[in-house]
Amino acid sequence: MDYGVGPLVSIILPVFNGELYLRDAIQSILDQTYENFELLIFNDGSTDGSLRIAESFADKRIRIYNDSQNRGYVAHLNYGLSNARGKYIARMDADDISNHERLRTQVEFMERFSEVGVCGTFVTLIDENGRLLGKGHHFVDDDMLRIRLLTDSCFAHPTVMFRKAIVEANNISYDQHYAPAEDYKLWFDLSLKTKLANIPNYLLKYRIHGSQITQKQRAVQSRASDAIRRMAIESFIAQPMENAAFTFHNSLFKKEFVTAKEYVINARSWLLSLIVHNRNVKHFNEELFERYLGETWFSLCTCSYKLGSWVIWTCFSAKLRLNSIPKGAIIRFLAKSILKYSPVK
Repeated sequence: MDYGVGPLVSIILPVFNGELYLRDAIQSILDQTYENFELLIFNDGSTDGSLRIAESFADKRIRIYNDSQNRGYVAHLNYGLSNARGKYIARMDADDISNHERLRTQVEFMERFSEVGVCGTFVTLIDENGRLLGKGHHFVDDDMLRIRLLTDSCFAHPTVMFRKAIVEANNISYDQHYAPAEDYKLWFDLSLKTKLANIPNYLLKYRIHGSQITQKQRAVQSRASDAIRRMAIESFIAQPMENAAFTFHNSLFKKEFVTAKEYVINARSWLLSLIVHNRNVKHFNEELFERYLGETWFSLCTCSYKLGSWVIWTCFSAKLRLNSIPKGAIIRFLAKSILKYSPVK
């Protein structure tokens, strides 16, 4: 593909019954200070006024795809990948708002750092009325983002921009089998082919509202994330895991801890084995990986405070890196373990 012709950025925006927020989402893209883009809007069988709202914008950079049936957003994301003309693919959701400098900031970053194939940003969290709820961020550099993939997605999906050439060359796309955690799977697949980065600027307002994802979808998402998490750890250790072993590992990295001496002892052994393996294969940055595992270990110990003085001794006698733990957190752990001591056999 000749990337010298046509828009540099293709923005993929799927929508299903999103009339409440769609106008603001589209307008935030049209108001970008960077103008060399196309906006691909996919109406996924909406039964509300979403299509009418999309068609109300008279801007030649907008391309609207109307599907009379609800096929699911993953199908439209992949159709967008196939039909995008840009060098870069950017994501946008129908209920979010992009900062006016978002595209310019990301394009300049990607043009400057050619080794980076995927770039996200930090987000500001807002409610259904646009009121500030807080801020969301991920790790920034490639080394930590790779480690993060052992646990969960390392990007806020609607902030992401990535190179179309990489997905084309490696036949990578969104995998429907892992929906609604398809983005987590995509980042894992891309991490095997390119470097990752997050720009530490708050360039998108991410809306939190009740109609985003149902409890049923959360259960499906959890199972899909578990499968990707298993893929990530097995890729690292270069061998399949028994179901029981993965169930234990999964609970540890999801921080669904069990307060029991045996659990803590097994966690210590497993984390130390991961450190030894990484020192041998040099898969992750050694210092960052060991710090990350040390923080996981300390979280477990903190949640196991009812084990009393035993967990204090076990926590600090283990050969796990704890130098990144704030002194205040250590003091609170000690106090809880001593003052709320409850004998556990």
